Amino acid sequence: MSKLIIRDIDQKDIASIKEIVREVWDWDLAFNCEDVVKAAVDIYFAPVLHDATFARVAVLDGIVVGVIFGAVEGKILVISICFMTLRARL
Repeated sequence: MSKLIIRDIDQKDIASIKEIVREVWDWDLAFNCEDVVKAAVDIYFAPVLHDATFARVAVLDGIVVGVIFGAVEGKILVISICFMTLRARL
């Protein structure tokens, strides 16, 4: 039986999160060009990631299947946590 895991986001989750955003907003239907769809996802996602102080992903069988972002004024930004984690691994 599969187990759903809720955890903090990691730098490696960004591509999967962008795919979820792409599917939810169905930008492929609105734009007829792959490059424009990717740009739309990036334009939408950049401020969400930048402003978030809370972020979790739902992982099922090793695949990111859900995501939630939030922001609380005065808290450390999620993007800062991701970069600190990445630096610690180098």
